[in-house]
Amino acid sequence: MSILVSSRQFKNNVILIISALLLLFSMGCFADKASLPFNNIVFFGDSLSDDGNLYHFDDGFLPESPPYYNGRFTNGPTWAELTAKNLYNIDYISSANYAVGGSTAVLHDPINGYEPYTLGMEVTDYLARNFFYSKKKTLFVIWTGSNDYLLTNSDVNGATTETVNAIRAQIVRLAYYGAHNFVIINLPDISKSPSARQRGVVQNLHELVVAHNAKLKWMLDKLQLRHPNLKIVRINVYNKFNDLLNDPEKFNQEYGTDITDVISPCWDGGYSYTSPTSAQIMAQTNQSNSSQGNLSQNNKHQTLDANQLLAAMQNSPSLQEAYMVSQAYAEGETPCSNPNNHIFWDHVHPTEAVHSIIATLITQDIIKAES
Repeated sequence: MSILVSSRQFKNNVILIISALLLLFSMGCFADKASLPFNNIVFFGDSLSDDGNLYHFDDGFLPESPPYYNGRFTNGPTWAELTAKNLYNIDYISSANYAVGGSTAVLHDPINGYEPYTLGMEVTDYLARNFFYSKKKTLFVIWTGSNDYLLTNSDVNGATTETVNAIRAQIVRLAYYGAHNFVIINLPDISKSPSARQRGVVQNLHELVVAHNAKLKWMLDKLQLRHPNLKIVRINVYNKFNDLLNDPEKFNQEYGTDITDVISPCWDGGYSYTSPTSAQIMAQTNQSNSSQGNLSQNNKHQTLDANQLLAAMQNSPSLQEAYMVSQAYAEGETPCSNPNNHIFWDHVHPTEAVHSIIATLITQDIIKAES
C-alpha cells in the first residue's frame, strides 16, 4: 500500500515539475515579445494575499503556525508570493506585500466585528515607506472586498457602492503619486465557500459579490476613460474560480494539481469555537511592541491593539475561522491527510493548490497584457 501511495506522489511531483517548466518556458516567450513597463510589484489586499503580515502584527497569535503555514491563511505559499516568484524568474521583478488578513476596503466599526485596518491604511503604509521613490515602474495589485461582505449586508446596493468607491479612491491616490500600472482583481463567489453554506448566507453573499463585480467593472471603465495614461489589467477571478469548481479535472490536467473535493474543507468540523479573552490576546501580543524593529523590510507595520484584534476576531468570519482551526489543532485535532485534494483549506480560505493555480493564471494574464 505504501508503495502505491509513493508512486502516486512521485507521479504528481513529476507532473508538477513538468508543468512548472512549461509555464516558465511560455512566460519566457512572452517576456521576449514584450518589454515589461515595471520592475517592481506591490500587493495590497486581505488574507488571500497576506504573506505573514498579520502574523507579525500580532506576534504569531493569528493565524497560528502550525496548523497554518508560516503565518499564511492556507497550507502553503500564497498566490501573491508565487506570482512574485514567477515575475522574478522572468525578469528579476522585485516585490513587496502590504496585504493584511482581515483588512477591508472600507473602514468599519470594529465593535461590529471588523478589523480596524483598511486598504487605505495599507496604501498609507506603502507611501510612507516609498515617498521619495518613483512609482512609474511599479505594478500595483489590488485584491480586496471580501471582508466587507462576509458578515453579510441586506443593503446590497449601498454596501457595494461604498466598497467599490473605496477601491477607486486608492487607485486615484496612487496615481496622484505617480503610479501608472495596476492589476485589479474582482471577487470570487464567496457564497460558494463552506462558511457561507454553514452560516446560511449563500443568497446574500452571492448578490453582494455579483453587484460588487459589476460596479467594479463599471468603475474601472470610467476611470480608464478619464485617465487614459493608466495601464489597468483586470483579472476575472470570479469566472476562473467558478470554472475550477465546475471542472477541477480540467485544471488538474493543465496545472498538475490533484483537486477532487470542491465542497468540503480540509479542516471540516471536529472543533467548536470558543472566543478568546483579551488577556489571552494580550499575552500573545505584548512582546510585539518591543520587537517591531526586528521585522523584515516588507513587514515593518504597527502592531494591532489586542482589544481591537479581539473585537475583530469575535465576529470576522475570516479571522474567526483561523482562530477556530488553531484552537482545534491545540486540542489535538488534525487536518485531512491530503489538503491539496481540496479547494478549501478551512471554511473560508483556499488551499495551496488553488493559490498555485491562481498565481499561474494571473502571471499569464499580466504577461499577455504586456505582449
